[in-house]
Amino acid sequence: MQRYSGRGYTVTYLYSNGASPEVYTSMVNVTSISGPTSERGEIDTTDLSSTARENISALIDHGTIDVQCMWDENATSHAAIRALFVADTERNWRITNAASPLSTYTFAARVKGIPLDYASDEVVRASFTLRVSGALTIA
Repeated sequence: MQRYSGRGYTVTYLYSNGASPEVYTSMVNVTSISGPTSERGEIDTTDLSSTARENISALIDHGTIDVQCMWDENATSHAAIRALFVADTERNWRITNAASPLSTYTFAARVKGIPLDYASDEVVRASFTLRVSGALTIA
């Protein structure tokens, strides 16, 4: 089995402007990305004649994606994240791993939260959460 290290990967994190054609803007100061937290739910189909619990698969929920960054209120992309959060606006997003093998995740999401972390002798950090809505395309 081939294994991949996170070290040395070039990750581009982009959000769209909602126009047609879409123009994606790169996020600055991103230090890590985790997710999506994809999972498939279950639907209980047990009835009174069942001898054990029965279920079928539900729709896939791609969950959330957490993005950690060194927060800069003056950065255009960080101001845009805050504006998307306040407006509760869904946008298309793209995460590209430029290392080999090249992979791109494209999805619609809204900013669910932007907790900031202030610590002495440290830069201000944020870990904003995107809530994925609908399909996630991997190419």
